[in-house]
Amino acid sequence: MVKANDNFVAKKVTSTLKSPPILRQVLIFLEEVRLEMGKVVWPTRSETIKMTLIVIGVSVAVGTMLGGLDFLLTQLTNKFLLK
Repeated sequence: MVKANDNFVAKKVTSTLKSPPILRQVLIFLEEVRLEMGKVVWPTRSETIKMTLIVIGVSVAVGTMLGGLDFLLTQLTNKFLLK
């Protein structure tokens, strides 16, 4: 969506294009995306590695807990319900 303060983008793109409205809107959107990507603060390499290891660790922990719970419930079901 074009905002009032980003109107320069719309003017820049539409002034150079004499294209159908949908193509113009797509090009305006892509230009705004390019501008916003320039404002993004990207994580450093060490931050990325740290967060990746945290995600992997939590995933392993949750998987282990769910696997243990599944095993326990299976054993209880076999012992008490399926004699």
